[in-house]
Amino acid sequence: MTSFRTPRPVPVLLIEDNPGHVEQIRRVLDDAGFTVVHFGAWDEEKLYNYKALNPDSQIVVTDLRLNTGVHASETEGLDLIRAHLWPVDRTTLFVVYSQYMPGEEHRRKFAVEPYWTFVAKDVETKEGPLPPESLEKLAAAVKECRRYILPTLETPAYDAHGPTSVLEEYVRKRAHCHEQLNAARVSIRASCDRLDALARAASYYNRAGAESAFIGIGVYGSCGRMEMRRDSDIECSVYYSPAESGVDERRKLAVAFWNRITRYMRSEDWEFEGAERVAGNPSGLLLERQATDALGNGYQAVFNRTRILDSRLTKEPHVRNRHLQILTELRPVFNPSYIAQLKAELLQRTLGVIPQTVRQVAQSQYFVDLTTQYLADAGPGRLHDWHDGKRTAYRVLNILALRLWLLGRVRFAPNIANPEDLYAFFDEMCDPGIVKVCRFAVQFFRMPDAAGEKVLEAAIEALVDDYAELHTQLSSEAAPADDEDRPMSDGLRRQARSAVSSFRKVFDTLQTTAAFKGLAATPSVRWLFATEQVEDRFAQA
Repeated sequence: MTSFRTPRPVPVLLIEDNPGHVEQIRRVLDDAGFTVVHFGAWDEEKLYNYKALNPDSQIVVTDLRLNTGVHASETEGLDLIRAHLWPVDRTTLFVVYSQYMPGEEHRRKFAVEPYWTFVAKDVETKEGPLPPESLEKLAAAVKECRRYILPTLETPAYDAHGPTSVLEEYVRKRAHCHEQLNAARVSIRASCDRLDALARAASYYNRAGAESAFIGIGVYGSCGRMEMRRDSDIECSVYYSPAESGVDERRKLAVAFWNRITRYMRSEDWEFEGAERVAGNPSGLLLERQATDALGNGYQAVFNRTRILDSRLTKEPHVRNRHLQILTELRPVFNPSYIAQLKAELLQRTLGVIPQTVRQVAQSQYFVDLTTQYLADAGPGRLHDWHDGKRTAYRVLNILALRLWLLGRVRFAPNIANPEDLYAFFDEMCDPGIVKVCRFAVQFFRMPDAAGEKVLEAAIEALVDDYAELHTQLSSEAAPADDEDRPMSDGLRRQARSAVSSFRKVFDTLQTTAAFKGLAATPSVRWLFATEQVEDRFAQA
């Protein structure tokens, strides 16, 4: 499978009429990590529409004298830039590579000009070969341009149709559940609206230049899981890859990005995590010294990607919660490829390979440890107040839903054949727990022999009913303040216990079902069926 870490070569347009020089320039730029598109003849229509054909290209190398027969002067290249190339993309950087250096009379005083630099060919005759020193200077100039061009980064778009369509397909088979899933629909739509707005607000951050390609912004928590309630805040962090040497400007840029995206949230009057951290700063902005490399369980505004990847989970077991958060909650709002690469590398580092089957993930000790650690650290130790009910619904049950979804993928959609499949796998892994359960149900109901599994069918229906009802009860109540000890109502406590019991019933029944009996007997994936850790906690609650 193609690696997510392979960068795309930066395209360069070369306008040069000497075939020998073209080949020399192409070789040196290819070796420097660029891909060259060559125009050798004057074609006004083709030149003017170059950006339509090559939208990612922002670097142009051109000679001054092109012998076109159209403009017989030593400024043909400059005229070409001014009249045909710069007007269609004002961000383009130009390297004028010529043995004819223009004098000051050709540089317009007090005029807004294209961004260009000049490199001498240093050839004795027009037809002579280019000397190595001259080519090295050209390559250095083009590399410098690469630092300042705008990287082409995808802007993610969020639409509630994808996850809600899973709910609707379930409803088509079980119509009685339509109203019960309304709370889930509302949460998904609210979350998608926030995510899409944040992605559009961050879409211009690539103006920071090439360094922005090494930064991603992601949203997690209730918004990332698409489980927002009316009182939910937004948990948003910036992830960056530190520079390999020299002063690390990327951390500064990551802090600047966090300040930009949170200023936007403030302008929309949205509550967000981290607001209290900057409230005491005179500027009201995050300071660089506040962006530490710590990986504790609390909120963190900026993350060092290398620190996350290089953590020794046996020595820092709490970091497993960060890994699980990234894999099962984190949705990108800036530079989605970067966030997907981070997820892929987490799996590659721990599994030894980028997975090609879901089973490679499901049977890994890594995933066993992630979910076990999370339940130990994040699940409620009691069922006393409203916050315990919230932790049950959005933490404990989400882990059980994750297990059920993994079982469904192993059984019904086991392959990860290409990067697109892996992207889709990551998206589904971040789905709300109720969507994961309904996705499993839909896959099961499609089985030819599903009609014969009446006990499992009834268990799945009861699970969806209980899970949906728990979300409805939590959504209908305003959340108390963090320091308010509001007792959990008897109805909410019963519903939480009932949802856990329904999960246990489904997992127990699956182990005796023909389609899953073999998986239940397989030691490496048997943990997916287990509910003892959850039941023990609730027995003590």
